[in-house]
Amino acid sequence: MATDLNFNKFTYEDYVLIPNDGNRHEIIEGDHYMNPAPNAYHQSVSGRLQYQLYSRIELNKLGYVFNAPFDVQLDEFNIVQPDLVVVLNDRKSILSKQKATRRDMFEEISMHKDDDTQGSIRPQKVLWDCREVMGPHDILLSDVGAHKMWIARHYQCHEPNTCLIPNGFCSMGFALPGAIAASLVYPDRRILSISGDAGYLMNVQEMETAKHLKLNIRNLSNN
Repeated sequence: MATDLNFNKFTYEDYVLIPNDGNRHEIIEGDHYMNPAPNAYHQSVSGRLQYQLYSRIELNKLGYVFNAPFDVQLDEFNIVQPDLVVVLNDRKSILSKQKATRRDMFEEISMHKDDDTQGSIRPQKVLWDCREVMGPHDILLSDVGAHKMWIARHYQCHEPNTCLIPNGFCSMGFALPGAIAASLVYPDRRILSISGDAGYLMNVQEMETAKHLKLNIRNLSNN
């Protein structure tokens, strides 16, 4: 019997759903890797190399020099973030795909910004309105459930670590306690947790904790 060897492999379509959490994510041979931030020596060397490349390439108008984070899609199952990327002028057309993908995703959700459906609220409209209300540094926390995929695809982050999703262990019940912690660390920011009914009920007792600590958090239940 024939077997699909690509089953369960990550692709670029999966990659663009990973929230901008400030970490370096890569897909190598279909497997997802997340790397810690580089150390000071690494960054020092990388900075000096970038300066040398910039001086010789960009200042002479031969091409462009980019530093990480910067996505490089080698093929369907390999998307990496090199420390430095050089794109010469005769290959600059390859830069258009990433911009086009982000533009398409924005256009997809913006179609719903004026949605006035009666009797129900579309997920795209909810997230459009959330993004309009939340500032660049405000924090959204997503619980585990079907709504997580909508958030991962449509909630566009402006700053790292402003959309927190428990992707790895899929810890259901995460959003409300996480919102409490986020509010304690950043009391001056808006904090929004989004949960399904089951995820919310798993830790609903922590509303008492939020009340006791006089925290200003918002909880949205997506059912």
